[in-house]
Amino acid sequence: MAYCWGVRRLFSTATRLQGVMSNPYAPSPRLRYVFPGGAPAVTIAPEQQSLKDKEKGSWKDLTIEEKKELYRMTFPFTVLEQRSSRGEGKYVIGTVGCWLSFAFFLFILSKLYVSPHLPYTYTQEWMKLHKKARTPPTTIG
Repeated sequence: MAYCWGVRRLFSTATRLQGVMSNPYAPSPRLRYVFPGGAPAVTIAPEQQSLKDKEKGSWKDLTIEEKKELYRMTFPFTVLEQRSSRGEGKYVIGTVGCWLSFAFFLFILSKLYVSPHLPYTYTQEWMKLHKKARTPPTTIG
């Protein structure tokens, strides 16, 4: 059964991908957003413009600090900086804590003011008086 399912899935995937495989350079039908024609427009500070002009020349003439600065202009964050926490966990825990305290406050208010007293049938005296009436009769036989 599993073998048959796997073969069926293989053929269904192959028939679905037939149009894509015939022209690998065709735009993907899954693409939802149109990409811009070129690189995104970046505004460069005037002090960085001279460094950007040096970049067009020989890279051997650049110092290590200038190469690092050019790298930082292209990629503002390192992998470690991108993966570092930005404090979203504190925000989530604080929000959940606020909602839980609000729910607890509503629970306490409902316990105090909505149903402050239990019905008289829940008292011990009433239960003792009606205990015999609730016991089923025993039948012999």
